[in-house]
Amino acid sequence: KYFRVLVVVEQSQETFTQQNLSDYFKINKVSMVRIVDYLARKGYLLRKVNTKDRREHFLILTEKAKRELPLIKQTLLEVEASALHNFT
Repeated sequence: KYFRVLVVVEQSQETFTQQNLSDYFKINKVSMVRIVDYLARKGYLLRKVNTKDRREHFLILTEKAKRELPLIKQTLLEVEASALHNFT
């Protein structure tokens, strides 16, 4: 379920922060920190300090994330299609 964050970060034309993502997904900051920590531990995201505001960290996709994103997107589409199969 956390991989949707990677898709949003990849498709965005701007750089995301944890705060931007928590606003986008409408979840609290603590939950977003847990998600970002998980994705960082798994090697999908890096945090880069904003030089203009050191309290803020930009989220950067790793090469691993970029390589695996096509499969992640396909899997998310399949799960969505399966979940909505019987709806009109």
